[in-house]
Amino acid sequence: MSLRRVATSVLGTFNTAVGFLSLRSNIEGNFNTAIGAGALLSNTADENTAIGTGALLSNTTGSQNTAIGAFALSSNIIGFSNTVIGHEALLNNTIGFLNAAFGRFSERQCHHSQ
Repeated sequence: MSLRRVATSVLGTFNTAVGFLSLRSNIEGNFNTAIGAGALLSNTADENTAIGTGALLSNTTGSQNTAIGAFALSSNIIGFSNTVIGHEALLNNTIGFLNAAFGRFSERQCHHSQ
């Protein structure tokens, strides 16, 4: 088994990345956890947790999100304080905030806050 951490964190502290390209773009984000290939790939924000392949994949400045499941919250860009559990949960959320979604494919089409 091979683990490869490829994050480019320069100023960020207290981050954990496990999986190919997880936390790849993180430069100054702090207190993030990414487990799975591509988890938090584009992230530059603070206090996000992504567990699963592609979880929070596109997140850039959205903070305090929790995504558990393959591709959960994968389209999120600036949405914050979202909690999702399940395969592709809140898949198409981009800017929504304060959402909770549980279960496979739950709320796939959400684009705004609830």
